[in-house]
Amino acid sequence: KNNISFYDSNYDCLIVDEAQDLMNYESLDVLEKVLVNGLEKGTWRFFMDDNGQANILGKYDNDAYKYLMKEGKVHDLIYNCRNTNQIIQEAEILSKARIGEARLKSEGIEVDTLHYENEEEKISKISKKLDELISEGIQLNDIAILSFVKFNQSCIQNLDKKRLGWIIEINKKNIIEENNKIIFSNIVEFKGLEKRNII
Repeated sequence: KNNISFYDSNYDCLIVDEAQDLMNYESLDVLEKVLVNGLEKGTWRFFMDDNGQANILGKYDNDAYKYLMKEGKVHDLIYNCRNTNQIIQEAEILSKARIGEARLKSEGIEVDTLHYENEEEKISKISKKLDELISEGIQLNDIAILSFVKFNQSCIQNLDKKRLGWIIEINKKNIIEENNKIIFSNIVEFKGLEKRNII
């Protein structure tokens, strides 16, 4: 069966995570074709955030969403099992999106917001924050630096040589390998992943 492609297969059940990224008629048409009995009568579950993450990656079409909702039942997942209350509150203030009620029992640390006036000050504050984390005993591989842009467009490439040596740009191989490096990623490529400390 190694030569059978996704398009040649008929699947009994379809589970789609981050479905907002596929919420358009072109993607639904592909999924319709590979699911036994199609979307109308087949067995499927779509997990998505049409609130705060639509149109970040892929193409979100509200008409496609309405079509799909006619075929299924909606269940709102109101609990956030991933983030602390502090992270949820800060994210909701910045994004204006509702991301759920915290289910974690323990309180997390406060989100530290750093302001800067220029590129030089930004690099200085990032360097200082990295040094603080390391001095607190945090391992490099427990840190991720996220950006709106790729590494070669980011200010991170202007760090001094020592700190730059701590960082690797994310790829399919190093995300699953054990290494003692800080992961650099743009936000889209980091989607669905986790690190204990995010800059």
